[in-house]
Amino acid sequence: CKRHAPKVKRLAEVSWCAEDIQTLRPSWDDAKCNAFLEANEDDIQCAMIERGWDAISDLLRWEEHK
Repeated sequence: CKRHAPKVKRLAEVSWCAEDIQTLRPSWDDAKCNAFLEANEDDIQCAMIERGWDAISDLLRWEEHK
């Protein structure tokens, strides 16, 4: 029987939906919002990762100075 590696604990996950886009573009219907998210998914993910690393770095510096 193979031992399975423990699952990696994932935290601070983010996802976006049509309602989020509609807060900035209230006239857009769900289909247009979803199409926008699908067309821009890679760029949104890259930006979230970059900003996430910035936040982690800032918080670690803050943690060291407590």
